[in-house]
Amino acid sequence: MSEYQFYEFTAIDHPLGTQEMDTLRSISSRATITRTSFRNEYHWGDLHANPISLLRDYFDLHVYVANWGTRHLAVRLPAEAICINTIQEYCVEDATTIVQTGDVAVLSLWSEPENCREWEDGEGWAASLCPLRSGILRGDMSGLYLAWLTILEGR
Repeated sequence: MSEYQFYEFTAIDHPLGTQEMDTLRSISSRATITRTSFRNEYHWGDLHANPISLLRDYFDLHVYVANWGTRHLAVRLPAEAICINTIQEYCVEDATTIVQTGDVAVLSLWSEPENCREWEDGEGWAASLCPLRSGILRGDMSGLYLAWLTILEGR
């Protein structure tokens, strides 16, 4: 069976400029790149860049899906707009982290089920998860609470 990996990045707060798009194109010649997104799927290779670095430098939301079960959601948040201590209350070891670097915080949620049997292609996930980011920025932690419950239920 071939491998499948899907990467999607979304710019919410500001569109990408031409120079930024050119830089991203140098990372992947096959990716679909627009002013608000970078998307690529791999069957025999991998992204030649650090996804968290791309998120910090260009985007606000990142989704990764692999056919062996790994799922990753990462969200870039302006540090001054959030309470990191509140978000840390929803972090579960080995599944959720929030890390602040300068004026940006990155929230990461991981899922790696041991017996993944369902095929997921990642298509449409980023768009459906964007409200989670806007909710956190408004102080609404209900999405994080649901993620926390889901993680604990799976343990």
